[in-house]
Amino acid sequence: MSTSHESLLSPFTLAGRTLKNRIALTAHGDKLARDGRITERLIGHYERRAAGGAGLIVAGGSASVHPDAANPGMIALWNPENEPLLADLADRVTGHGAVLLCQASHRSIRESPMGRDPWLVAPSHGAAGGGYGAPDELGEFQIQDVLRAYAAAARRLHRCGFDGIEVTAFGSHLIEMFWSPVLNRRTDRYGGSPDNRLRFGREVLDAVASAVPDDFVVSFRMSGDALSTATGLSPADLLDIAGVMSGHPRIDLFSVSGGSGMTARGHAATVPTEAMSPACYNHLGRAFRQRVGQPVLVAGRVLDADLGERTISSGDADLVGMTRALIADPDLPARLAAGAADRVRPCIAINEGCRRVVVGHALACTVNPSVGEEGLDAFAAATAPRRIVVVGAGPAGLEAARIAATRGHAVTIHERTGRLGGQVRLASTVGNRPHLARHVDWLEGEMNRLGVETRLESELSPADVDRFVADGAEALVIATGSTAFVPPEAAGLDCPSVTEFELFDGTAELRAGARALVYDAEGHRRGADAALLLADRGLTVTLATPHESPLSHLEPPNRPELEQLLRASTVRILPDQQLAGAGDGRLLLRDAWTEEPIEPEAYQLVVFVGYRRPLGELHRHLSATAPELPVHVVGDAKAPRLLRNAISDGVRAGIAL
Repeated sequence: MSTSHESLLSPFTLAGRTLKNRIALTAHGDKLARDGRITERLIGHYERRAAGGAGLIVAGGSASVHPDAANPGMIALWNPENEPLLADLADRVTGHGAVLLCQASHRSIRESPMGRDPWLVAPSHGAAGGGYGAPDELGEFQIQDVLRAYAAAARRLHRCGFDGIEVTAFGSHLIEMFWSPVLNRRTDRYGGSPDNRLRFGREVLDAVASAVPDDFVVSFRMSGDALSTATGLSPADLLDIAGVMSGHPRIDLFSVSGGSGMTARGHAATVPTEAMSPACYNHLGRAFRQRVGQPVLVAGRVLDADLGERTISSGDADLVGMTRALIADPDLPARLAAGAADRVRPCIAINEGCRRVVVGHALACTVNPSVGEEGLDAFAAATAPRRIVVVGAGPAGLEAARIAATRGHAVTIHERTGRLGGQVRLASTVGNRPHLARHVDWLEGEMNRLGVETRLESELSPADVDRFVADGAEALVIATGSTAFVPPEAAGLDCPSVTEFELFDGTAELRAGARALVYDAEGHRRGADAALLLADRGLTVTLATPHESPLSHLEPPNRPELEQLLRASTVRILPDQQLAGAGDGRLLLRDAWTEEPIEPEAYQLVVFVGYRRPLGELHRHLSATAPELPVHVVGDAKAPRLLRNAISDGVRAGIAL
């Protein structure tokens, strides 16, 4: 990482307000509201990023201006009960020197009311979306009602101390739907010609402008590339629209990114996945800067300070959205300003935590467990420093060691292999995911900085642990991980059977042309990775799973790329196949719905995915021999789960020591 980030840290004047740097936390789904009401968790989330030094904060991703487009997890700008809470949010964020906007939107058919009685509306009648019924076509009187709601939201934000508002068309919200020649089939003054289709968006801006003083900042957020044909809007169309909208006198800032909300691929692209290139929308920022007369903010996979610096210094944008980077490390701006770029905890952008909102869960972060629980990272120094032994140097053990050492404990790590990082090192070599190792690389640097003693190729037996306890170890962290196994139901197969880890680490013998079965009990991504690896090596591959899809439990925004890879491959997929045992040397499967047996097939290799058990020998031993000793079991040694769970375990253990 470069030592200077002069452009990124330079101030910027936006509509008369001075931003202390070019770093923006853009509007994002957080699901931290409860029934539309602002919570302390929500306020804490935005305040923490402001305290860390972000120049611009846009709160309230998809905050609703109208009760008929309400979402329980997002801020209800229409609800007067939120007014004192909005004022508290504004006071606490701006108190740290950040400029604060709030997004305001109507999500149209993209709404997911989750328990409410929805009344979905759209520019035109159309197909049902999201299982909530078909939308009603907005009448002109309803359009006027929505415009009044935008004006009321702007007045409320101004009254509560916000610096401005962000009007959004992004992600196929209502304004973008009016733009679409496919979704807007109206024949009145809001449909037909391009000028008519842009009328609603312009009237929203008129309504906002009429409600607030001229020095109230108005940002306009939109997509520069839908990455979908569903809206009928090409990148050239969207750039032309931006050119027209830029003529509105009250737009102070354009915020541009990519993706849409109408298809799985387009929706995934709104928060670019790990398969997409770094800074993947910077070209859109540059194009917008050349077309519009206002400053431009660009967002999309700008995950580190060097990319942020290049975004500004190259002229791609005036401001840069680094939202996931700020979720991973709220102190990124402050660390850069202090010349401590190497201390910034990296975002690995796997969308495992931050995209939980798509399925209704509150925002989280794989590498930063304090998201939504902001006090977690404000741990105190240990009142009585102790000698701590950590067994296992995967992400859970390393995080426990980091926190414990930061608090003043003397920490020694024992790792049975020759390198820190655990299973993440192996995972980073599979499926083109080298970025996974960035976090454990950072943790390795933290071990060096904090003076943690690391002993590699040091596999501890129960007798070794007894000796450490006798020599004065005052607490232990067991982070020994898990091991994969072939399920006992598969005993008796007449072909080799291996686990996914034996396949990934290269110990499994592969023969081109052989028929291979991958049986994926997990339904996350490793089954697909295993099947694609085998197909790439020239095997004839069948991927069977008890789930409706081999990706059923993968976060929805992470599915499109793997779905496309599987469909473009030679892999045969058999969903709804339950493991029933083995007979006559073959694996027996049955239909997961009817439980009827399925005709067994002959394979030359079977790979089992998702069968793991904790390595708990040391914990069981200590429970019997030293029950009074503080012992914390973390990560897969506790239970094999996601990376996010392992890191959270480690952090919490480090705080508890």
